[in-house]
Amino acid sequence: MRYTLSLGALLALLLTGCGHVNHLARYPVQGSTMLFTSRVHPEALGTDVELASPVASHDTATPKPVRWMVEIARTAGEIFTEAAAYDKLFSALNAEELAEAASVAFRKAAQTYLRVRPVSSLEESPEFLAETVLEQYRLKATASGVFARVKVRSRILHRPSGTVVWDNAEAETIPLQRTTGAAITGAVVPAAATTASILNVSRLLSLEPEQLRAIFQNASEQVGTLVGETLREDVSKLPRAGY
Repeated sequence: MRYTLSLGALLALLLTGCGHVNHLARYPVQGSTMLFTSRVHPEALGTDVELASPVASHDTATPKPVRWMVEIARTAGEIFTEAAAYDKLFSALNAEELAEAASVAFRKAAQTYLRVRPVSSLEESPEFLAETVLEQYRLKATASGVFARVKVRSRILHRPSGTVVWDNAEAETIPLQRTTGAAITGAVVPAAATTASILNVSRLLSLEPEQLRAIFQNASEQVGTLVGETLREDVSKLPRAGY
């Protein structure tokens, strides 16, 4: 059985799979009123704790039962430390504040390049809505170091029609601590990689709440700025009278 796909359906499919939407030229966004909001995705919070295996996979000298026991112990330790990291991150951070920090950075770009006029509520009948969603914030500890990652998506919607006029997502990964030397070459020196993993997990768990808040606040602002930079690039491509 053969199926045909119309040009419109094909374009819709391509747009659906694309991470960036730009229809600014089709809507009177510039100089319009806009309500800015922020929220947190339900599955935004996460932690990754990766412990390098202390026994190389090609090790044939160590009896299999011993290798299995070591792997079980490693996995159990990973689960424990990831749970501890999750609890630490959850208790230290206010996700709504991170989403708002990214939204503020995006709002600055929208005001600067689209000359929009922010309003404080729907009662003021804004023509457009700008929503910033914190999609992910996570801590990651590996043999290479300890990292903070934040992912944000901002989109502009035409309120009367509900159409997505503009949409873009960005992510930022900030190294808190990097491991240098032989530990990075874990595939060659597995013992060094294991030591580095344990050290970095220890570093992760020893971070103070204030440190975590400052790190993730900075990352959220940077991501919001990156989203705003994409907006600036798209605005620069708009046709202008007299050019």
